[in-house]
Amino acid sequence: MKPVPAGDDCLGPGRIREDDRKIHPAWLCKVKQPTQSRHDWDLYTPSNVTQAACRPLPDNTGPLVNV
Repeated sequence: MKPVPAGDDCLGPGRIREDDRKIHPAWLCKVKQPTQSRHDWDLYTPSNVTQAACRPLPDNTGPLVNV
């Protein structure tokens, strides 16, 4: 299962890490000023995309990691 790309509609494309955790992109957004919004739902401006992860793999000593 790990070699297969793990994408879904909610979190987007990702992959399964060695400790069975899904790594996926996370959006960092800035809140718009009320004068910048054009619609009721227009609240954020995307500023950066990072890789979301729980803990770095070397620090993770869970039962699924082969140390």
